[in-house]
Amino acid sequence: MVELEDGLNRNVHLAQDDYGIIVTWMEVADNFAAIHGSSDKTKISGKPKVKKIDAFKALT
Repeated sequence: MVELEDGLNRNVHLAQDDYGIIVTWMEVADNFAAIHGSSDKTKISGKPKVKKIDAFKALT
């Protein structure tokens, strides 16, 4: 839980540090290609390129 300037507590799904880790990981070309493919256009449908568990393991 995070206390904001207005004094209210709100649940936060990810911390700013978490987003920084994800962005840093995605800046590596091989990691980006593993998630989005190597073409210029991001694929929305189709079979996943990486299993969820493998993506989490790669983040650690």
